[in-house]
Amino acid sequence: MLESRGVLAEGEVSQVAWCVLAFLSDMHAHGIYYGDMKPGNVILKDMYPCDAEHGGGCLNVRVVDFGCSQLVSNSGPLRALSGSPLFLAPEILDGAYSLPADMWAFGVMLYMLIANRLPFWLEPIEQLEGLDLDALSTAVHYTPVLFAGAKWRGVSEDLKDLICGLLEKDPARRLTAEKAMAHPWFAQARETCGLA
Repeated sequence: MLESRGVLAEGEVSQVAWCVLAFLSDMHAHGIYYGDMKPGNVILKDMYPCDAEHGGGCLNVRVVDFGCSQLVSNSGPLRALSGSPLFLAPEILDGAYSLPADMWAFGVMLYMLIANRLPFWLEPIEQLEGLDLDALSTAVHYTPVLFAGAKWRGVSEDLKDLICGLLEKDPARRLTAEKAMAHPWFAQARETCGLA
């Protein structure tokens, strides 16, 4: 799992993010809502890749655990509350959601990979795990993304902009996987790893 690798540099995070976005793009193109995006469901294919013949040392990940996945239909939004509570999009908490909720959870995960905390609280993750849904709903609906603390010093403005686009509270305005992959933050990863 990603957690076992420890802290990732921003360039490494972009490689992981690209792989996850490619996965979400493919799922969404087939009308499938993944439903449980979080670091614990993303595994590194190789813990410390270094063989230039097999990926040039770029991180390669796989997404696992499809237990919350659902097929999205034209008949209406998804309604069943599912997924990991700290990664739930505002619209899930409101009771009607679709594919953009995956992008929200991806934004929370991306934030966590840099800061090792959640985007709407200053408290450590461990203190938030028992948070009730009302408190969670209030935070995700009304609190702006917090880029406070030492871990955000030196982090590119492009990454902060991408995270804000993914954590847009209005799902209609939230970045899709394709739009996120076109974000300038991925320029370095595209060049380093030959991503297309």
